[in-house]
Amino acid sequence: MSADSSSGALPPELRAFLHSCIESIEQIEILMLLRGSERPRTAADIATVLRLSPALATRALEVLSARGLLQLRVASERSFFYKPKAEELARYADLLAEYYVTSRLAILSFVERVAPLGQAFCRRLQTAGSGVISGDDGLYPEHRDQRVLRSAAPA
Repeated sequence: MSADSSSGALPPELRAFLHSCIESIEQIEILMLLRGSERPRTAADIATVLRLSPALATRALEVLSARGLLQLRVASERSFFYKPKAEELARYADLLAEYYVTSRLAILSFVERVAPLGQAFCRRLQTAGSGVISGDDGLYPEHRDQRVLRSAAPA
């Protein structure tokens, strides 16, 4: 598949994953870095490697972890490593990695346009089969308000 700037070049399941679980280009870069890393990394390490602010790296790591794509290791420092909580999340991350190589522009364009709009799909995948729903929904406060407004709207 060749690089293409239209989101139509992305399969529907990848677009749904991006729309639901990813809200920034930085999150994609962090996910791809950790997916290819053999060791846990701290927010400071990731900030240096990707040339991000430490605060931005920390926030992105926490969101990816809350959405079940990364795991947190607490030792002398907090570090994160790639280990999706559900097999389906791993499959979507693999699909993202494949298309990130061949259609990066389409992915970046899609994320800039629509990814911040919803995260329920990712949350459902994260908790599938576990029977447990955590109290942290992985949403930023401004998105929580939108979710409440959407759920209160008449059908």
